[in-house]
Amino acid sequence: MKFNTVVTKAVPKHPDDFKTKWEVTYCHVQEPMNTTTEDFDAVIVCSGNCVFPNVPPFPGLKDFKGRLLHSRNYRKAKEFRGQTVAVIGSSYSGKDVARQLSDVADKVYIVHIDQPLNTIYPNGNVIEKNYAAKSITNSSLILANREEIEIDSLILCTGYRYRFPFLSEDILSIDDEHVSPLYKHVLHLDYHSLMVITLLRNIATYPISFSMGKFARAVIDGNANLPLKIDMKKDIASEVQWRRANKLVGSRWHYMDTLQWDFDQSLALIGKFDPLPELLQIYWNFVERHRENDFINYWKYDYHMNGNNKIVATKREKGTDFNLPQKVFA
Repeated sequence: MKFNTVVTKAVPKHPDDFKTKWEVTYCHVQEPMNTTTEDFDAVIVCSGNCVFPNVPPFPGLKDFKGRLLHSRNYRKAKEFRGQTVAVIGSSYSGKDVARQLSDVADKVYIVHIDQPLNTIYPNGNVIEKNYAAKSITNSSLILANREEIEIDSLILCTGYRYRFPFLSEDILSIDDEHVSPLYKHVLHLDYHSLMVITLLRNIATYPISFSMGKFARAVIDGNANLPLKIDMKKDIASEVQWRRANKLVGSRWHYMDTLQWDFDQSLALIGKFDPLPELLQIYWNFVERHRENDFINYWKYDYHMNGNNKIVATKREKGTDFNLPQKVFA
């Protein structure tokens, strides 16, 4: 394991061999010109999917005179005290940033095109605008309904893009945020010594990643019961067709949510290891439901199963100023 190290290039030593070794070039973060190249039996990409911010090309974005940042660079709400702030995006980061800002900002607009929020922000200063952001002036945000909002700061909670700068595009292709060719979103179709662990979105991150890691190990050790290449191609094509039909494209090509449990089962079957326990799915489904219904408060609870097989959400003693009672859910 090497810390403070940047991988600059990874190339197959024998491009015609699906079990090829890899030449990996890397350097210390403070010595970019001093590179080292070594051979490795396999490459497993675990570089995360929240690294390269997605910044939509809004007309006028460069003309904005206020503070502009992506949620990746957001740190403290107090920096926006007394301001009028627009938050674009209503996924987890958008809702959470708006929640934090509501304690200090004068007014917070949360701008999005998803389903209307079912969370009520307690301070009364969060205003939902269920319209697309269309353009930006030097001091305002213009929505699809032609409404113009004067703002001091703009925070883009617009997600991330996939990028693998150390791999050439003829190895990993990214088209409309669809990374290919990967079997089960993990295994390279042509190089079984190249796997990607960090593509999936909206999953139980650590458990599912653990399963993907076990799948990768099974492939490398030769213990995985992999289909023929032609059957893997058919499987990929079938999923692509299904995702297009269900509008799981763009940023949702690798979106899982409830699909993650069948996905885990399929990895376990091929890799010959035990799937994740069903209890994890029960917890995930419950916490997700609680989060959707009460985004403001769900994170203040710890969750566990009591003797009657009920999920119990107990107010966490540390890390919150709220005095919330214990709640028991079926």
